[in-house]
Amino acid sequence: MASKCGIYIHIPFCKSKCFYCDFYSTVNTKYKQDYVNAVLSELKIRKNFLQCKQIESIYLGGGTPSILSVEEIEKIILAIWNNFEIQKGAEITIEVNPDDITPEYAKSLFDIGINRISIGTQSFDDKALKFLGRRHNSKRNLQAIDYLLSAGFNNISIDLIYGLPLQDINYLQKSLNTIKTLHINHISAYHLTIEDGTVFGKLQQKGKKLIIDDDRSQEEYFFVINTLKEIGFEHYEISNFARNKQYSAHNSGYWFGMEYLGLGPSAHSYNSKIRCWNTSNLYHYLNKLKQGKTPCYGNENITKNTAYNDYIITRMRTSKGINTKEIESQFGSKYLKIAKKAVAKYSQNPEILLINNNNIILTDKGLFLSDSIMQDFIIV
Repeated sequence: MASKCGIYIHIPFCKSKCFYCDFYSTVNTKYKQDYVNAVLSELKIRKNFLQCKQIESIYLGGGTPSILSVEEIEKIILAIWNNFEIQKGAEITIEVNPDDITPEYAKSLFDIGINRISIGTQSFDDKALKFLGRRHNSKRNLQAIDYLLSAGFNNISIDLIYGLPLQDINYLQKSLNTIKTLHINHISAYHLTIEDGTVFGKLQQKGKKLIIDDDRSQEEYFFVINTLKEIGFEHYEISNFARNKQYSAHNSGYWFGMEYLGLGPSAHSYNSKIRCWNTSNLYHYLNKLKQGKTPCYGNENITKNTAYNDYIITRMRTSKGINTKEIESQFGSKYLKIAKKAVAKYSQNPEILLINNNNIILTDKGLFLSDSIMQDFIIV
């Protein structure tokens, strides 16, 4: 039986779609109340999906969860408390957009038991924010963070996007200089990727150059890492940085094999035996639950090969890396042999791979090249 479990709730509403975002969402909010009721129904239908006894993290993501009223959010949180055993001190996170945060909204979130905020700042440079299609500006970012701190939140994470095809990296320097002044202890920093179906994806198909070259990409990657390290942030996962050990419990759970139940359209679930995913369509999701049916429309059985690949792909993203003893005990000698063969390929290159007894850890340079390196470790 798994010792750690989490619950993820996908809030599929946005006021507008950012140019880079490929997460499922809709700008039609007329079904908000129907959606909340559907999530409550899904909770009851799928409450036995998880094998563990306690929930250690709850995460409301999206979309834009802060489109919901505090009363709607509280209704969902209370339903989780009524259907599951929640660990004392469990991390309860909500993603918010800066332009949704007022002093009253921030205080109300704090009062209903939300104890961690992930705020979609993305940049502190107005030119970059306009390029990304964000509704807010840098001044609004700072104002929202101030409101959250004043409301009592001491566990705030901000998002940062880099790798933008702007003229130079002054936009990134400006953001990092601002971050140095903030009283926050967690940052998720992501390189811009161009996904099919997004505004940027469609522009790229028409010939617009939106991907920076490899040298510039690497320069910005190391600029972010080194600057954040200088001000006390630990690079504990490929895209995540924490100060004062204030790691994301929910995301860390994903990387270390936690079972999780995903609620809402497009949400994924995993219970060590199967992985399944909900329909990525709000109307289909609502109709399924009105009929008393599960909204899962696809699933995958977790074979030993799948479990091994999951272990490699998630653990190698982190500063803990993989462990050869764990591989042997969890998967067997066949899988240990595959891992050792891959390790041998990089063992003479300490700039990419560190070997510390049984721990195999990617360096910052190795993390930059992790997609290609992991191909040598996994079973295709």
